[in-house]
Amino acid sequence: MVDWDHDFEGYVAAVDFPASLFWRELGAQYPDALVLLSTRDSAEIWRQSANQTILPFAPDWKDGHHFLDQMERFIGTKDWNDPAMLMSAYEWHNAEVRATIAPDRLLEWRAADDWEPICRALRVAVSAEPFPWASRRSERA
Repeated sequence: MVDWDHDFEGYVAAVDFPASLFWRELGAQYPDALVLLSTRDSAEIWRQSANQTILPFAPDWKDGHHFLDQMERFIGTKDWNDPAMLMSAYEWHNAEVRATIAPDRLLEWRAADDWEPICRALRVAVSAEPFPWASRRSERA
């Protein structure tokens, strides 16, 4: 059994992969927490992004996170390299989150939305700091 309180001791939030694979468990453990569902304009755009960032490294990822097992958990099959399966998993995941998380706890968000929707949902002032873009797709060659 996972001790979420121990694993997240000292943290106030978890974002992205692999924490996002455990959204059900974390949502149950922290019933007052906001759940942010980060979406893209389409499943194809999401797949292209994943294909340009994390998927090329998947077969060689040996840092203890068991990446391939986590991809199988997300997609539901070992055939995670199939574009149609990836896009189907993305759509299924988003639908499951929407159907499971209460609307008052769920924020559907896109990176282009910047800070404002997140800050509003958390009832905090909008940060004066620029949004921390690590890599915009439009800036990649």
